[in-house]
Amino acid sequence: MMPELPEVETIRRSLCPHLIGQTICQADFARFDILRSRLGSSKVTPAEAARLSTGAVVTGLDRWGKYLLMQLDGTWGWAIHFGMSGTFRLKSTEEIDAHTHVRFLLSSGDWLSFRDPRRFGSWTRIDRADLVEAVNGWVGLDLLAPALDWTRFRALLSKSESPIKSRLLDQRFISGLGNIYVDEALHAAGIAPFRPSRTLTDDEWRALFRAAQRVVRAGIHHRGTTLSDYNDVNGNVGDHSSYLRVYGRAGQRCPKCRTVIEKVKFRGRGTHFCPACQSANGR
Repeated sequence: MMPELPEVETIRRSLCPHLIGQTICQADFARFDILRSRLGSSKVTPAEAARLSTGAVVTGLDRWGKYLLMQLDGTWGWAIHFGMSGTFRLKSTEEIDAHTHVRFLLSSGDWLSFRDPRRFGSWTRIDRADLVEAVNGWVGLDLLAPALDWTRFRALLSKSESPIKSRLLDQRFISGLGNIYVDEALHAAGIAPFRPSRTLTDDEWRALFRAAQRVVRAGIHHRGTTLSDYNDVNGNVGDHSSYLRVYGRAGQRCPKCRTVIEKVKFRGRGTHFCPACQSANGR
């Protein structure tokens, strides 16, 4: 499972008290392919990444969509994407294994490690003080951005023949949602995942926007959804899996109408829905 907005926000919150204000005394990047480049930022080698990070002070931690933004020295930073299995660990002793790809020794004496068994995560150097604005240029509006309301949400997503689920998963328009929270939001709004986006009414767009924000805020409140790899910096799992209403519930009764929840493969993604509550126009 790829960490989505609630999981990345939970990781950010768990990191803040341990990381902000700390100096990186030693840095190690074990893989070249974990380092990426975007826009005007040039790709660096592992040795360059380690040299740049060593001696830097962590001055802020932000989030945009599924990216964790680590600001260093108030002038530059790292945009970190967790891929499918990326996690951080904070330990008092150094630990190295085949899945540990980035390690920082902090001035507190703790070791911060980034582990990623499936190796889809990435670190991108950003040579700007405002990391949020930089990442905003790569992906769409964060689902919880103050500037986003239901009319802008509709404008960004509605002009397409693409199914609404595919549109919500496309990070170029709205960022932060993945498979779990898209299925949950569509069920909460009573909209079939297969509906062409352009067919939704204004009332449905309003309901979907509110449902999407509501389900991710609930996910944050419950500290994320742990199904396999995800946990916070202290190794704690998220509790939100106990509150999912359709995702992972195939064969169980819909909590709204008691119809059996179905799971189908749709455009390569497991898709959970209620065929009664979400039946309109377009299986």
